[in-house]
Amino acid sequence: MISESFKYMFNDENWKKKLAIGGIIGAIPILNLALYGYMIDTIKLVLGGVEDKSPEFNIVNQFIEGIIGIVIISIYIIIPISLLIIGYVFLGGSFLLILDDKTAGLGVMMMLIFILFLILYMLCSILFALIIPIALSHYVNTGKLSSIFEFKTLFSILKKTWLDILIFYIILTIAIVILEVIIYMVALIFAMTVILIPVAIWIFGMLMYYITTVSGYFYGKIYLKGVNELNK
Repeated sequence: MISESFKYMFNDENWKKKLAIGGIIGAIPILNLALYGYMIDTIKLVLGGVEDKSPEFNIVNQFIEGIIGIVIISIYIIIPISLLIIGYVFLGGSFLLILDDKTAGLGVMMMLIFILFLILYMLCSILFALIIPIALSHYVNTGKLSSIFEFKTLFSILKKTWLDILIFYIILTIAIVILEVIIYMVALIFAMTVILIPVAIWIFGMLMYYITTVSGYFYGKIYLKGVNELNK
Protein backbone atom coordinates (compact mmCIF):
# COMPACT_ATOMS: atom_id res chain seq x y z
CA MET A 1 0.00 0.00 0.00
CA ILE A 2 2.77 2.43 0.89
CA SER A 3 4.83 1.65 -2.20
CA GLU A 4 1.71 2.03 -4.37
CA SER A 5 1.19 5.48 -2.84
CA PHE A 6 4.53 6.67 -4.17
CA LYS A 7 3.79 5.23 -7.63
CA TYR A 8 0.17 6.37 -7.82
CA MET A 9 0.83 9.67 -9.62
CA PHE A 10 2.57 7.87 -12.48
CA ASN A 11 -0.52 5.72 -13.16
CA ASP A 12 -2.05 8.72 -14.90
CA GLU A 13 -1.09 8.95 -18.57
CA ASN A 14 -1.03 12.75 -18.21
CA TRP A 15 1.16 12.76 -15.11
CA LYS A 16 3.86 14.95 -16.66
CA LYS A 17 1.37 17.66 -17.55
CA LYS A 18 -0.26 17.48 -14.13
CA LEU A 19 3.10 17.55 -12.38
CA ALA A 20 4.01 20.71 -14.31
CA ILE A 21 0.71 22.42 -13.46
CA GLY A 22 0.84 21.21 -9.87
CA GLY A 23 4.34 22.66 -9.58
CA ILE A 24 3.08 26.09 -10.62
CA ILE A 25 0.23 25.95 -8.10
CA GLY A 26 2.55 24.72 -5.36
CA ALA A 27 5.00 27.54 -6.03
CA ILE A 28 2.45 30.32 -5.55
CA PRO A 29 1.75 31.31 -1.92
CA ILE A 30 -1.91 31.22 -0.84
CA LEU A 31 -2.89 29.58 -4.13
CA ASN A 32 -0.97 26.49 -3.03
CA LEU A 33 -3.74 25.88 -0.49
CA ALA A 34 -5.55 24.38 -3.48
CA LEU A 35 -3.20 21.41 -3.20
CA TYR A 36 -4.95 20.43 0.04
CA GLY A 37 -8.18 20.40 -1.95
CA TYR A 38 -6.42 18.35 -4.61
CA MET A 39 -5.47 15.87 -1.90
CA ILE A 40 -9.12 15.65 -0.84
CA ASP A 41 -10.10 15.04 -4.48
CA THR A 42 -7.48 12.29 -4.59
CA ILE A 43 -9.05 10.67 -1.54
CA LYS A 44 -12.45 10.87 -3.30
CA LEU A 45 -11.10 9.01 -6.33
CA VAL A 46 -9.48 6.31 -4.20
CA LEU A 47 -12.63 5.80 -2.13
CA GLY A 48 -14.51 5.52 -5.41
CA GLY A 49 -12.16 2.79 -6.60
CA VAL A 50 -10.35 4.91 -9.21
CA GLU A 51 -6.61 4.34 -9.03
CA ASP A 52 -5.44 4.69 -12.63
CA LYS A 53 -5.63 8.47 -12.75
CA SER A 54 -5.16 11.47 -10.49
CA PRO A 55 -7.74 14.27 -10.16
CA GLU A 56 -8.15 16.98 -12.76
CA PHE A 57 -7.43 20.53 -11.67
CA ASN A 58 -10.32 22.73 -10.56
CA ILE A 59 -8.53 25.55 -8.80
CA VAL A 60 -11.54 27.36 -7.34
CA ASN A 61 -13.24 24.28 -5.88
CA GLN A 62 -9.94 22.80 -4.74
CA PHE A 63 -8.96 26.05 -3.07
CA ILE A 64 -12.23 26.02 -1.10
CA GLU A 65 -11.80 22.33 -0.23
CA GLY A 66 -8.21 23.10 0.73
CA ILE A 67 -9.39 25.66 3.26
CA ILE A 68 -11.80 23.07 4.69
CA GLY A 69 -8.90 20.61 4.90
CA ILE A 70 -6.81 23.19 6.75
CA VAL A 71 -9.71 23.81 9.16
CA ILE A 72 -9.99 20.07 9.90
CA ILE A 73 -6.26 19.79 10.53
CA SER A 74 -6.31 22.95 12.67
CA ILE A 75 -9.13 21.59 14.83
CA TYR A 76 -7.02 18.56 15.65
CA ILE A 77 -3.77 20.40 16.31
CA ILE A 78 -5.31 23.14 18.47
CA ILE A 79 -5.31 20.85 21.52
CA PRO A 80 -1.58 19.96 21.49
CA ILE A 81 -0.70 23.59 20.66
CA SER A 82 -2.82 24.78 23.60
CA LEU A 83 -1.01 22.34 25.89
CA LEU A 84 2.33 23.65 24.68
CA ILE A 85 1.33 27.30 25.24
CA ILE A 86 0.07 26.55 28.76
CA GLY A 87 3.30 24.68 29.46
CA TYR A 88 5.44 27.64 28.41
CA VAL A 89 3.35 29.92 30.67
CA PHE A 90 4.35 27.69 33.60
CA LEU A 91 7.96 27.67 32.39
CA GLY A 92 8.11 31.46 32.21
CA GLY A 93 6.59 31.77 35.68
CA SER A 94 9.02 29.21 37.09
CA PHE A 95 12.04 31.28 36.05
CA LEU A 96 10.66 34.33 37.85
CA LEU A 97 9.91 32.35 41.02
CA ILE A 98 13.25 30.50 41.11
CA LEU A 99 15.10 33.83 41.25
CA ASP A 100 13.53 34.49 44.66
CA ASP A 101 14.67 32.19 47.49
CA LYS A 102 11.24 32.36 49.11
CA THR A 103 9.46 31.04 46.04
CA ALA A 104 12.20 28.83 44.58
CA GLY A 105 10.38 25.65 45.59
CA LEU A 106 7.21 26.76 43.83
CA GLY A 107 9.31 27.67 40.81
CA VAL A 108 10.74 24.15 40.63
CA MET A 109 7.24 22.71 40.90
CA MET A 110 6.05 24.91 38.03
CA MET A 111 8.99 23.73 35.94
CA LEU A 112 7.95 20.13 36.60
CA ILE A 113 4.43 21.04 35.52
CA PHE A 114 5.93 22.46 32.31
CA ILE A 115 7.68 19.13 31.68
CA LEU A 116 4.36 17.34 32.23
CA PHE A 117 2.61 19.59 29.71
CA LEU A 118 5.49 19.07 27.27
CA ILE A 119 5.06 15.29 27.52
CA LEU A 120 1.29 15.63 27.04
CA TYR A 121 1.93 17.88 24.04
CA MET A 122 4.18 15.28 22.38
CA LEU A 123 1.74 12.42 23.06
CA CYS A 124 -1.23 14.40 21.75
CA SER A 125 0.75 15.52 18.70
CA ILE A 126 1.54 11.91 17.81
CA LEU A 127 -2.06 10.80 18.42
CA PHE A 128 -3.61 13.55 16.31
CA ALA A 129 -1.02 13.16 13.56
CA LEU A 130 -2.11 9.53 13.29
CA ILE A 131 -5.84 10.30 13.30
CA ILE A 132 -5.79 13.20 10.79
CA PRO A 133 -5.63 10.87 7.72
CA ILE A 134 -8.62 8.97 9.07
CA ALA A 135 -10.55 12.14 9.89
CA LEU A 136 -9.96 13.66 6.44
CA SER A 137 -10.99 10.46 4.69
CA HIS A 138 -14.04 10.07 6.92
CA TYR A 139 -15.09 13.63 6.04
CA VAL A 140 -14.72 12.81 2.34
CA ASN A 141 -16.64 9.54 2.74
CA THR A 142 -19.57 11.06 4.64
CA GLY A 143 -19.57 14.51 3.05
CA LYS A 144 -20.24 16.00 6.49
CA LEU A 145 -17.80 18.22 8.34
CA SER A 146 -19.37 17.14 11.61
CA SER A 147 -18.15 13.60 10.96
CA ILE A 148 -14.65 14.58 12.12
CA PHE A 149 -16.10 14.57 15.65
CA GLU A 150 -17.33 10.97 15.40
CA PHE A 151 -14.48 9.95 17.65
CA LYS A 152 -15.77 6.44 18.38
CA THR A 153 -15.70 5.57 14.68
CA LEU A 154 -12.42 7.37 14.03
CA PHE A 155 -10.59 5.68 16.88
CA SER A 156 -12.04 2.28 15.96
CA ILE A 157 -10.53 2.67 12.48
CA LEU A 158 -7.30 4.04 13.93
CA LYS A 159 -6.88 0.95 16.11
CA LYS A 160 -6.75 -1.14 12.93
CA THR A 161 -4.41 1.15 11.01
CA TRP A 162 -2.16 3.17 13.35
CA LEU A 163 0.97 1.12 12.69
CA ASP A 164 0.60 1.45 8.91
CA ILE A 165 0.13 5.21 9.25
CA LEU A 166 3.18 5.51 11.49
CA ILE A 167 5.35 3.55 9.05
CA PHE A 168 4.01 5.69 6.18
CA TYR A 169 4.97 8.89 7.99
CA ILE A 170 8.48 7.60 8.64
CA ILE A 171 9.03 6.53 5.02
CA LEU A 172 7.46 9.74 3.68
CA THR A 173 9.71 11.86 5.89
CA ILE A 174 12.81 10.02 4.70
CA ALA A 175 11.69 10.32 1.07
CA ILE A 176 11.00 14.05 1.46
CA VAL A 177 14.43 14.67 2.98
CA ILE A 178 16.16 12.79 0.15
CA LEU A 179 14.11 14.53 -2.54
CA GLU A 180 14.62 17.94 -0.94
CA VAL A 181 18.39 17.46 -0.88
CA ILE A 182 18.39 16.47 -4.57
CA ILE A 183 16.01 19.27 -5.55
CA TYR A 184 17.91 21.80 -3.46
CA MET A 185 21.13 20.95 -5.28
CA VAL A 186 19.41 21.30 -8.66
CA ALA A 187 17.67 24.49 -7.55
CA LEU A 188 20.98 25.90 -6.36
CA ILE A 189 22.38 25.46 -9.84
CA PHE A 190 19.35 27.19 -11.35
CA ALA A 191 19.52 29.98 -8.77
CA MET A 192 23.01 30.85 -9.92
CA THR A 193 21.29 32.46 -12.87
CA VAL A 194 18.73 35.03 -11.76
CA ILE A 195 16.50 34.26 -14.76
CA LEU A 196 16.20 30.62 -13.64
CA ILE A 197 15.22 31.32 -10.02
CA PRO A 198 11.50 30.84 -10.91
CA VAL A 199 12.44 27.40 -12.26
CA ALA A 200 14.00 26.52 -8.91
CA ILE A 201 10.84 27.61 -7.08
CA TRP A 202 8.73 25.64 -9.56
CA ILE A 203 10.73 22.50 -8.78
CA PHE A 204 9.91 22.81 -5.08
CA GLY A 205 6.26 23.36 -6.07
CA MET A 206 6.34 20.06 -7.93
CA LEU A 207 7.58 18.36 -4.77
CA MET A 208 4.59 19.78 -2.88
CA TYR A 209 2.26 18.45 -5.57
CA TYR A 210 3.87 15.00 -5.47
CA ILE A 211 3.55 14.82 -1.68
CA THR A 212 -0.11 15.79 -2.09
CA THR A 213 -0.85 12.88 -4.42
CA VAL A 214 1.14 10.39 -2.35
CA SER A 215 -0.63 11.40 0.86
CA GLY A 216 -4.10 11.54 -0.70
CA TYR A 217 -3.76 8.05 -2.15
CA PHE A 218 -2.47 6.57 1.09
CA TYR A 219 -5.10 8.31 3.23
CA GLY A 220 -7.88 6.89 1.08
CA LYS A 221 -6.43 3.37 1.01
CA ILE A 222 -5.69 3.19 4.72
CA TYR A 223 -9.20 4.40 5.52
CA LEU A 224 -10.70 1.70 3.31
CA LYS A 225 -8.49 -0.90 4.96
CA GLY A 226 -9.63 0.17 8.42
CA VAL A 227 -13.32 0.21 7.45
CA ASN A 228 -13.07 -3.21 5.79
CA GLU A 229 -11.41 -4.73 8.86
CA LEU A 230 -14.11 -3.25 11.11
CA ASN A 231 -16.80 -4.81 8.94
CA LYS A 232 -15.32 -8.32 9.05
